[in-house]
Amino acid sequence: MNVEKTVIVPLDPGQTFALLTEPGRLRRWNIIAGRIAARVGEESRMTVAPGCHAVGRLLELEPGRKVSWTQSWEGRDELPDGAATVTITLEPVEEGTRLILVHGGLDPEQAAGHAEGWDWYLGRLLVLAAGGDPGPDDWGGLLEEADAAALADASLAVLLRVLRDLPPEAMGCRTPCRDFDVAALLEHLAGSLAAAAGELGVPAGAAGPGPAEERIAGLAQPVLEAFTRRLRAG
Repeated sequence: MNVEKTVIVPLDPGQTFALLTEPGRLRRWNIIAGRIAARVGEESRMTVAPGCHAVGRLLELEPGRKVSWTQSWEGRDELPDGAATVTITLEPVEEGTRLILVHGGLDPEQAAGHAEGWDWYLGRLLVLAAGGDPGPDDWGGLLEEADAAALADASLAVLLRVLRDLPPEAMGCRTPCRDFDVAALLEHLAGSLAAAAGELGVPAGAAGPGPAEERIAGLAQPVLEAFTRRLRAG
């Protein structure tokens, strides 16, 4: 079965495409963090909610027009790798962009669940596209029986939300840690994440000179990914 959704986004196709493909913009409406494929054939892993990781391979990428990928859920058997695909096509219209989403390869139960999920996330996308803030995602009861890896995902979501709203002038402000201002505390956190990557045996994430949210998201992604693998391996 296919799930098919169509919405009108009040942005041009290029701006809409950026909301679908750029990690920093995806974090505003769809994911906590993610390793996003940039070229056809590369693999993505997106933490959509604590403990819920969508994984897949990029199939098509036409900037401003179309993006398509395979999608399954890490650690679950109901959707084998490559069995389901998501294709989003963008068409310019007078009001902005017509976004057509087709999520194929699902059984009836899966289609019903994914249709509900896409309604929720496309609604958040439209709020963001209109200049609003979708706010924190609603995880329902996911944290009631969460393991340590899912709780780490949730902690990162809260942290990135705080850092997103952190103005540059706050970097010199004091923190509850007497020896650290905000800037020093962020450097300490960055160092801890790099050390954790070493302990887990993975390369440290990229921490560019951008905003604090971008830096910490880039450093945290490989750490949480490796931590989840180790935890599930026992």
